[in-house]
Amino acid sequence: WREDYEGYVSRLMDNEPVQYVVGEWDFRDMEDLIVREPTLIPRPETEELVEWVVTDLQDTTTTTTTSILDVGTGTGCIGLSLCLSLPSVTVTGVEPCSKALSLTTENKDRFQQAFKEGSTYEGVWKGVIGEYNKTGYDVIVSNPPYIPTGDVGGLEDKVKAWEDLGALDGGKDGMDVILDLLNYVDKGGVKEGGTVYVEGDDGHPGMVEDWVKRKGKGWKVEKRKDLRGIERFLKITKVGHGMT
Repeated sequence: WREDYEGYVSRLMDNEPVQYVVGEWDFRDMEDLIVREPTLIPRPETEELVEWVVTDLQDTTTTTTTSILDVGTGTGCIGLSLCLSLPSVTVTGVEPCSKALSLTTENKDRFQQAFKEGSTYEGVWKGVIGEYNKTGYDVIVSNPPYIPTGDVGGLEDKVKAWEDLGALDGGKDGMDVILDLLNYVDKGGVKEGGTVYVEGDDGHPGMVEDWVKRKGKGWKVEKRKDLRGIERFLKITKVGHGMT
């Protein structure tokens, strides 16, 4: 016991995030989600994103299974939480990092017995959304890399030292993966009438709204602030004609 304790203290003194030291962390209804370096540690803001999706889908009456694509799966926290909260959903993930893929599988094995009736987590496709060819989903949910490259240096030292910066750095304006996702949606990633939920940096929801208008897309864009008052989340409904 003493050796374990001293090991934990030593790791904390090395500025390792407590989540990695403990090896498990809470995310919504998962009290012991496995977390491990360098896969991104789930943040409370992402719980807010999932709550929005769950609330919307709970209000939707359907007799068929809802197909959901989780872009940037990481630990699997988003997709697994949806399976635990909603009946009759089928979730697929897209994730470029091999270590994250392994972690998602471990978490799936840990939680799948508690999934709601009819819900399944089909697995994760290794790669980026710009290379993903399957289309026609009902819902897409994503917490993509969205921090502008110039802001990455200002992150906490422990974040830069331990977490996968590829899961954080979203390019010059933080929009690289979000734009790839929008192009995927435009090519049929979601069905007509389907919805896309995205977490981003402050200002990204407005930038997406501008992109939609500039491209002349008839998509409805809703923006939402997080609990700190930062405009962080957006929901796109893919409708064919006219902005609403």
